[in-house]
Amino acid sequence: MVLVSIIALLLLDRLVEAKTDWRTRHAPEVIFRRWLELAYRGLPAWLARGLLWLLPAAIVAVIDYFAASWWDWLFAVAVLMLVVAPRHSQRINFELDQGCLAEDTELVSQARRVLFADSRYRPDAINARITGQRLVLLGYSEWFALLFWFVLLGPAGAVFYRSTEWLARLNLTDEPRRGWIKRCQQFTLGVLSVPASLVFAVLLMLAGSFQNSLQHWRFDRYLGFRHGARSR
Repeated sequence: MVLVSIIALLLLDRLVEAKTDWRTRHAPEVIFRRWLELAYRGLPAWLARGLLWLLPAAIVAVIDYFAASWWDWLFAVAVLMLVVAPRHSQRINFELDQGCLAEDTELVSQARRVLFADSRYRPDAINARITGQRLVLLGYSEWFALLFWFVLLGPAGAVFYRSTEWLARLNLTDEPRRGWIKRCQQFTLGVLSVPASLVFAVLLMLAGSFQNSLQHWRFDRYLGFRHGARSR
């Protein structure tokens, strides 16, 4: 059932372009942020973050437990459609290919600016090898880590991983920047990333270019902290 759900997700991701555009605009994360902002208006910061951190995964776990077999499959696919991150890697890869084929330097430069927006690399230092590594790491963030926890813990595991990632990165203007609940969420994200990162590294080793990808993952400041390589 897990394998069937993943195959269905991949097919829908390729075929349903409207859903792709919806996710590319960060719609699920934007909605999640608005829920957090609404919760902040009536609840303490730690309680608002705690509820949005644990409640979605708990609700999904209860529904998944009581759902019938074929409803369970549909529910799992629907959950994955919501929490798989925006398809930056595929979209940017397509734009890079189109720009190179058309020799459109402006399109290539624009795609690379989006690709390396949160990276330590300077625009003039980016080459084809670094671009490829960046796309691989975005694939980990958008797909692999989430599907890893989906395989282990089902839809609730996928929702818990993504909500942890979103909350670890979200910074609202009226909250303490390093409150204890946010530190706990950032630490949990690092813990969740360890097994997924190890499996991903082994797959990279089997596919080739393991050493370069490992070094990039460890020393990219943004992705290193985000995925646990430089986390305490």
